[in-house]
Amino acid sequence: MTRDTQEYQRKLSELRQQLIDTLMEIDTINLQVNPHILADYAKTIGYLETDLYKWQLKARREKRKFSLAQAALNQEKDVSDAELEAALDAEFV
Repeated sequence: MTRDTQEYQRKLSELRQQLIDTLMEIDTINLQVNPHILADYAKTIGYLETDLYKWQLKARREKRKFSLAQAALNQEKDVSDAELEAALDAEFV
């Protein structure tokens, strides 16, 4: 082999090793680092998102309850709280 060929093979070998190292780093990030970050997020912030969703749902439910009560009042109908809750339960399933 000529000297140039040996040099190209050495460079090729170095590039292959760099590629292997890069792929291993990507695998480490995907399989170890990312799940750890997601678990930390769920532990520290995720529960707050759940609480926010519950409060938003409660607010929507109360707004709808007001709308149903207002519609019944406009139609001069008597509606009990139990009837409103039953209607809300049917809508927010």
